[in-house]
This record gives sequence, C-alpha cells and structure tokens, in this order.
Amino acid sequence: MQETKSRGFINIELLILIVISSLLGITILSAYISARSQARDKQRIADINAIQSALQIYFNENGFYPSSVSGQPVGITDYLDRWPIPPKGDGCTSDSYAYAPKLNASDYALTFCLVNGIHTLSSKQKP
Repeated sequence: MQETKSRGFINIELLILIVISSLLGITILSAYISARSQARDKQRIADINAIQSALQIYFNENGFYPSSVSGQPVGITDYLDRWPIPPKGDGCTSDSYAYAPKLNASDYALTFCLVNGIHTLSSKQKP
C-alpha cells in the first residue's frame, strides 16, 4: 500500500482562493459605497422637500416668497425649525442649499447637489 502525504494547498489553489476572495470583497465594497451615496441623496431630497413645503406655506400666507440673506430665506423659522445642512460626500462641493427669490418674489431658485450633479429647482418643480 502506498501512503500519500497531504501537503496542504498548492500554490495555484492559493492563488485561485485569493482571486475569488478579492473579487467578492470588491463586489461587497462597491455595493456598500453605492448604498451610502443613495442614502445621502435621499436625505438631500428630503431636505429640499421640507424647504419647499416651508416656502410654499410662507407664500400662501404672505402672497410672496421670502427675501434671502447668504443663500437662506429670511423669516421662515415658523415653518422650518432650522435650515438643513446637506450630508457630506459624493463629490458635492457645496456645503449648503442655496435659496434665491426671483423677480417680484413670485418664484424662487433652490440650488442643491446630488451625486449626478448640481440642480436648481423653482417653486413649480419637485426634486
């Protein structure tokens, strides 16, 4: 009877194991990064919806949109507890949402950043 000795893994088996583990790790990491980006965008959109709701209530009560100081509307604290701060990351260079009333305060521009770029909305648009 011939006795075989088990020497463990050979080099090619170890190489295949390392490659498969690396591919699995890369797939999991990319899914994680994508999920975090989507979560930040959802938070930004929720913030924009809250700002638009507060601005619309202000407009309904006053007949015009509020003025702006440093990119934030003046006098909407009754309708919005605090001016939201967007989440950091995803290459968005803007660290705030920017509000600017348009002519005669009958419309406004609300500028914000998502993963796919910078967007500007008016009172008639939704994110």
